This record gives sequence, structure tokens and C-alpha cells, in this order.
Amino acid sequence: MIKDTRLLYGKCIYISLLLVGLTGTPLLGFGKSMDNTMTSLVIDLQAGYSEDEVSIQINGEEKYHNKAVSTDYSIGLADSVELDVMIGAVTVKISVTSRKLTESIELDVSKPVYLGVSISSNRVETRISDEMFVYF
Repeated sequence: MIKDTRLLYGKCIYISLLLVGLTGTPLLGFGKSMDNTMTSLVIDLQAGYSEDEVSIQINGEEKYHNKAVSTDYSIGLADSVELDVMIGAVTVKISVTSRKLTESIELDVSKPVYLGVSISSNRVETRISDEMFVYF
């Protein structure tokens, strides 16, 4: 009886661990793994784009490239990209090659970060937020 109780108790613990994701393997879609080294960086290309070629590098690696970015002025958004990045310092380089514009920004990413990028007065302008941007 004691052996059966320990076996049952062990199975209950294992199932509990699976359900809360402590094994690192999602079960039945319950959450993500417990890997706390990654978070989201959402980059919204906002105002000022007109058939522009845009590339975005994260820590020197190209993560986005589009040859025809145009702002939809009815909502103020041209494009959006969500990236998984390592927690810590992240260098974001935005290049608008069609206009020979470049901007680099260093972000400390410890939780999801939202970066708005616009073109104004022949410059790349950035806005950082800890909340997603709203478009109407």
C-alpha cells in the first residue's frame, strides 16, 4: 500500500509540473516554457513612409527588410514586426535606404518593449513605450 501511495504521489507531482510548464515543454497549449531569457520587441513603422525600402537589424543581424513600405494615413501605420529578443541590452538599427537615412538606438529590454519609428523632417524618429501603440 505504501509503495502504491508513493507511486501515485510521484505521478501527481509529475502531472502538476507538466501542467504549469516547469518541465519547459508546453502541454496542451498551456503557456510557454519557463525560459526567461527572451522577451518581445515590437517595432511599428508609423508615419512618413512612401514606397520606402526599410531594413531593421537587431544586434547586427537583419530581422526585417521590405522594399515598399508606405504609411496608411487613415491609421498612421505602415508596418509592424514582433521579434523575440534576448533580455538585456539590444541595439536596433533602422535603415531607410531609399532616403539614405539610418538611426541606431540601444534599448534595455527586460520586458516587452514597443518601438515606434517615423520619418519626419528627413530624419528617423523613435518613440519607446512599455505599452502597445493604438491605431484607429
